[in-house]
Amino acid sequence: MTKTPLQFRHNGRDVALFVDGGVNLLVALRESIGDMTPKFGCGQGGCGACSVLIDGELHLSCLTLAETVNGFTTTTVWLKCSFHVTMFYDPKK
Repeated sequence: MTKTPLQFRHNGRDVALFVDGGVNLLVALRESIGDMTPKFGCGQGGCGACSVLIDGELHLSCLTLAETVNGFTTTTVWLKCSFHVTMFYDPKK
């Protein structure tokens, strides 16, 4: 099977990897990058457990081909949570 090169920005860092054709974004994020925050739920786009932002728009990563994010920015819950903890957590209190 042919590998497809991908370059995109994920949670604020540049990522370059190769994925098999037809691999969904959920698998690429979890297995190739190690971001385990998007979860496998129903696998059919009904539950939303795999939700990610692609250039600020909500997408279901189980239904999105990984190769379609080439050149885009993806954001997962991990970045959103860590941002809020950093912004609102004061260890001095």
